[in-house]
Amino acid sequence: MHQIHRTVNRITTCSIKIGSTSQLVASQPPYLEPRREGRYTDTSRQHIAIRQQPQPKQTEAMGKEFGSMEEFWGFYLGQHSKPATRRWHFAGTLASLVCALLAAATGRAALLVACPVLGYGLAWYSHFFVEGNRPATFGHPVWSFLCDYRMFALILTGRIDAELARLRIHPPRPRIASD
Repeated sequence: MHQIHRTVNRITTCSIKIGSTSQLVASQPPYLEPRREGRYTDTSRQHIAIRQQPQPKQTEAMGKEFGSMEEFWGFYLGQHSKPATRRWHFAGTLASLVCALLAAATGRAALLVACPVLGYGLAWYSHFFVEGNRPATFGHPVWSFLCDYRMFALILTGRIDAELARLRIHPPRPRIASD
């Protein structure tokens, strides 16, 4: 059996020669073919494979109601269990405070626009790429803002480790790669 494949304008033609007869077969790429009942095209298989990949941890706070600020505080610190996440938050909060002070000192109100970009940008980076979760800001923006400054003050005064120990929050263990 001999096959020759050729693609022209997104249509693949295949000339199959069996013995002395040859047959020309044309087909569209899988993503252009209509779906058949119970069958998947290559792109739908890829879509399913992507959806089955492990997703970052979602915060439980999105639909949860907290009875008090202290109850939310425990959840908030749990979402910042890795030291690197807290460092990124500290850097973002410090940068936004410095930016706000510069805006007040120079009278340039345009600098105020950079405050949330710096603060939230660095913090959100840490959630998505370091901690692997979604920021609690999405579910509880006011409490998250207040807790961020509380965490900032604890880091600044060196009391964050005592607070984490009090709430029994420990960073996750590093994963050991298996052969």
